[in-house]
Amino acid sequence: MRAKKEDRDEVVEAFVQEVVANLKGKRKNLTSSDRERMVNLFTQGFSYSLIAREYGVFPSTVLRLVQKFKCTGSSERLSGSGRRRKTTAKEDSLIVKEVRKNHHRVAVHRIRKDLELEKVSCQTIRRRITEFKRQGSHL
Repeated sequence: MRAKKEDRDEVVEAFVQEVVANLKGKRKNLTSSDRERMVNLFTQGFSYSLIAREYGVFPSTVLRLVQKFKCTGSSERLSGSGRRRKTTAKEDSLIVKEVRKNHHRVAVHRIRKDLELEKVSCQTIRRRITEFKRQGSHL
């Protein structure tokens, strides 16, 4: 009786690991070379589902990629696609100037008030400061 339970537990554990591994593969960012290869495979006659299985994505992802290629002639993301920034380049530079003035004690809500950025959240201002730091610029 105990052996059957242990065998069943092993089978369940293996199944769970397989499902988790498959889920991890479903949410991956595709490189530009991956996208090009996927389009090439489709033009060679491979099915959406076969290509999707090979790259660990959903067939609908391959479908949208191929449709984009047919419309634009490219598999790359279009420039300007995505969410628009809440701040302008000028506002970004003003935020950075404020931080440089008093880099020891940065009060995000104070920057927001001083620069009259009512429509911009404090979190967005923090993101702009972080972006600036990531660019390798020192405050």
